[in-house]
Amino acid sequence: MKTVVACVGLLLLPVFWAAAHGYDGIPEDALIVDFGEPDSGYESLEAGTQGGRFVTALMIATNTWNPVVASDAGSRLCTGEMQRGLIGIHPVTGVYYPELAKSWTVSEDGLTVTLRLREGINWSDGTPFTADDVVFTYNDLILNDDVSAPDRDSLLLPDGTYPVIEQLDASTVRVTLSVAFRPVLDALRARIVPEHVLAEFVHKRNPKVPAGTFNATWVLDTPEHEIVGLGPFVLVELVPDEYVRMERNPYYYHYDVGGTQLPYVDELTILFVASRDVALLKFLNGEIHSIDADVSDAGILFAEAAPRGFTVRVGEEGYGHSFVMFNQDAGDDRLRALFRNLSFRRAIAHANDREGGLSRILGLGDILWSPISMASPYYAGREYYGGPITEANAIRYAYNLERAAELLDQCGIVDRDGDGVREFEDGSPVEFELATVTGYEFAEQSMLALTDDLERIGIHVHLNLLNFQHLAALLFSGQWQAIAIGLTGDHNPHGSASILRSTGSLHMWHYSAGFGDVFPYEREIDRLLDEAAGVYDPDEAFELYKQIQLIFAREDLGMIFGVQPRELIAVYDIIGNGTAIRSKGTPYGTVFDILFFRSGT
Repeated sequence: MKTVVACVGLLLLPVFWAAAHGYDGIPEDALIVDFGEPDSGYESLEAGTQGGRFVTALMIATNTWNPVVASDAGSRLCTGEMQRGLIGIHPVTGVYYPELAKSWTVSEDGLTVTLRLREGINWSDGTPFTADDVVFTYNDLILNDDVSAPDRDSLLLPDGTYPVIEQLDASTVRVTLSVAFRPVLDALRARIVPEHVLAEFVHKRNPKVPAGTFNATWVLDTPEHEIVGLGPFVLVELVPDEYVRMERNPYYYHYDVGGTQLPYVDELTILFVASRDVALLKFLNGEIHSIDADVSDAGILFAEAAPRGFTVRVGEEGYGHSFVMFNQDAGDDRLRALFRNLSFRRAIAHANDREGGLSRILGLGDILWSPISMASPYYAGREYYGGPITEANAIRYAYNLERAAELLDQCGIVDRDGDGVREFEDGSPVEFELATVTGYEFAEQSMLALTDDLERIGIHVHLNLLNFQHLAALLFSGQWQAIAIGLTGDHNPHGSASILRSTGSLHMWHYSAGFGDVFPYEREIDRLLDEAAGVYDPDEAFELYKQIQLIFAREDLGMIFGVQPRELIAVYDIIGNGTAIRSKGTPYGTVFDILFFRSGT
């Protein structure tokens, strides 16, 4: 058996007593954060003291408190502060570590994963956490067709089956696979929810309630005390579209090496703001302590950093994607046929001035071409797994309006009457609506530039700027023509299976593929995804994921990528461990549980 223990930087120490609000003493299986130790990932950080109210801001509000059904970024970020999974990703290094599971073993044939759970830890209402909660979360919720659970896609095995998840005893869970499936560890990051609170809302467990009842459970107007979790914070107050306020969970099981229970801060407040300009103003006024800023704000932030006492960091390649996609199931027959034409999508790719976009942000960004994040070790722009980015395999569509016009001609849409506008065969003008989110200056400028260039080659675009909630509603309604949007990405390509797989819940540009209308290149991507998932050797998996990326860029182009700005993160110097804050768009989540206020401030 291969045994996996706590990663470097997360140590299990003997029981010792300290002041804790919920526990009588530190639980035997508490997770100890090893600040300051070499090779821990936390070597540059330090232990702090409890107290204070940390305030930050998001441009996207939460739509639910239910982490199982949450699909939008705002909901997943906010619920993530109150819930935890069996396996976590280290907030600094990005490697796996035991979270609710204190260890796990993988059988030599890769078909069995056995997880030992932390004992003696409680839900935020004081109820003990056990294997019952794990089995309930996976079997009764995530793997239940009555529940709209995005994480179900990540558990689908290559042979079309799902893992068998069973309880061996109160603190042991076994996951049995029909085929070797390396990404199962990522699937075990799903947030666990309390059986004793939620089972009554699940038709499978309580036939008295209708099927699907759970999907409408833990909605925004649910009383705060009914939201029970295992994360660092508990919900105290929500003012919709304004802010959410959380307080320290008295039963959180993370402690520092000195015996102080985390999180350090007494209270976390997340303001929901309408735009980055509003967030920037609040940050400069000292109303919030950190900001995930747009690179267009680099000038003012660097100029004001020293006088106002904050630090600004520019990150490396990130996990996020920004792209334009066309609804290949559009209701208009002419547009549907056009959007399904690869020559049309290639024309749009050539009309996208990425170099111009990069120059607008002073070069503080990256030109994207792949559906797999640049920060992933499987990104095909590397020559080998985890190697440096060389862009050796990048499939670029250079900005070239003449080539774009030639490709549009090949689609049969030409200017038939000499008025400068392309028409379909029936003489009607070629035009469509392109929706994108408002409040992101760079995104708006990029789409304005694209619409201007398309006008120059004979296509009229109606740009529709929407707030994120309205854009998401439009997207999932299916009643859209073109949308420019972004996704957060992941370090493991299988985390994007719900997007890349033809049957995936986020295969947004061609949902009908999930009902049998599958194109040949989609079938090949599906096959390669399955094959790569069963390969445990990362170098072999890299070669398979590289093929997926090349096929997508050459033959699919369901997402036409643009420029992704680099992370620009500013944090006031009064915040201890502020250098650990990462962009809110990374898969590692936030690190509010290890932040503290420095003494004397």
